[in-house]
Amino acid sequence: RRSYRLHTIQAAVHEHELARTVGLRRSAGIEPLLRRFGSYLRHPAGVVQAVGMRWPSRIQAAAKWRVPSSKTPARPLQAWAFTVRGARWLAGRA
Repeated sequence: RRSYRLHTIQAAVHEHELARTVGLRRSAGIEPLLRRFGSYLRHPAGVVQAVGMRWPSRIQAAAKWRVPSSKTPARPLQAWAFTVRGARWLAGRA
């Protein structure tokens, strides 16, 4: 019951953040939907923005690897999480 409440709260926060992000992107004249990352191999325009949108936050990276976010350097952990995600994507395509 407790985990259900936590999940409900997390889902509501995520929905709020998603709505805010889509609104900000639309107000800036940017299409809010993500292109498939593989499409950048043929048409590389926008790849820097795509990497930025997929770059994990410090908290996401720490949670992924179950390490304390306050004691772990952020950039190497974020780079590692991004690299592993990319490697898994490539492995799924092979």
